[in-house]
Amino acid sequence: MLRSLVLTALTTIVAYIVQEALTGKWPPANFYDSVLGNSKHDAAIMDCLVRDASVGISSIGGMAKLKEELHTRVVLPLSYPKVFFDRAELTPPRTMLFHGPPGTGKTMLARALAHESGVPFFCITLSTLEDKYFGETPKLIRSAFKVARERAPCILFFDEIDGLMRHRRDDDQSSVYGAKTEVLQSMDTILRERVPVTVIACTNHFAALDAAMVRRFGAKYEIPKPTYHDRLSILLTLTEGETTRDDAVLEQVAARTCGMTGSNLKDLYESACSR
Repeated sequence: MLRSLVLTALTTIVAYIVQEALTGKWPPANFYDSVLGNSKHDAAIMDCLVRDASVGISSIGGMAKLKEELHTRVVLPLSYPKVFFDRAELTPPRTMLFHGPPGTGKTMLARALAHESGVPFFCITLSTLEDKYFGETPKLIRSAFKVARERAPCILFFDEIDGLMRHRRDDDQSSVYGAKTEVLQSMDTILRERVPVTVIACTNHFAALDAAMVRRFGAKYEIPKPTYHDRLSILLTLTEGETTRDDAVLEQVAARTCGMTGSNLKDLYESACSR
């Protein structure tokens, strides 16, 4: 009796699998990944999902022209993916590079774009991709782009991309060369597909980037140290809502802080508050 029930169950399962296979529904999309153990790499990438990207574009001082352009080229397409990604003539740049001195707000700007778009934001660092075992880094890179496609629309952000994608050299170790090649191939895949994923990378060392990597960025934005008007805008943003704010004093501070970045001004403001 038990044997008959087991045979009936097995027959039903096999028939179901055959039927699903004939209709193209078997195996499931993540079947082989689960069998081969790639799910651990996906889990590592999911840990990079920023849960609190509550900083908006309006909370970033300065860069008025750049913020307006990025709203058009990033926020609108990701907010309405069916409008922009289903029509070739409206397809926005899907790969962007922010470069400039440290502390100018490159990472904050990328997070703000995700917040304004209302999409997931994956922040990938070099420590996420590095692994002591040979061949693991390329798998993590593949998983990063795979998870991004599955969670689209989203922003896939590579912080300090120069740590991974410096100029390729003949004496590079095979593991390093393989990781760089995997990034380039994954970028090509994103560029070929019409999937609403925007890949953004930032670097403080633009000249150190591999030429093949630079070529794959459809849009490149230099984010320099703030001008006087940008510094004043940053100070006004930092002190917004303060009842004792004196705009005349802020104008003097902005004039006397030439060469400071947004991060420096924030530290200055916090130091002043502690007094």
